[in-house]
Amino acid sequence: MIYVTADLHLRLTPPRCFKGSQLEWLTYQTSVMKFIFSHVKKSDKLIIIGDIFHKAVNLQELTNIFLDALQDCKGTVYITWGNHDLLNRAMSKECSYYTLQTIEDYRIKDLSSEFKGNIRYGEDIVDRGEELVFMHRDVWQNKATMPPNCTGMSASEVIKMLPSAKLILAGDIHTGYD
Repeated sequence: MIYVTADLHLRLTPPRCFKGSQLEWLTYQTSVMKFIFSHVKKSDKLIIIGDIFHKAVNLQELTNIFLDALQDCKGTVYITWGNHDLLNRAMSKECSYYTLQTIEDYRIKDLSSEFKGNIRYGEDIVDRGEELVFMHRDVWQNKATMPPNCTGMSASEVIKMLPSAKLILAGDIHTGYD
């Protein structure tokens, strides 16, 4: 079984839309992760399509919260970065995402290591002949649903760019987040 999620946007401080304390926010985020991760069995794969963190550089405490929750996951975890995981649109050693990729004790792997259909954030959308494609991009139902000044694409534009794909799974699909 393959489980796919995206846009966890982990952060220490609650967003404006959350009506609770910081402790309640951290508890809520942890419970959501544990719910997802606990369903992944040893033979399963969990894919996180970007934006694990809300900001690229975080306190180690936040990375530890993610890793602690990940202990409930028994399968292999594949991650790819999103726009919030990069510092000034580039990967650097200061990024929390970079820290995740350097931990050898966990079953965390770069999504591109097994899935050649992974299009990392910032890479051009190019058809690689893969039937299963993962990408972290703003994709909207159509041009009418796209907000003003948005740099995203419509679903039909993405489908035309990836004619070999039978299934396209995209992160960065949220209409609003503080």
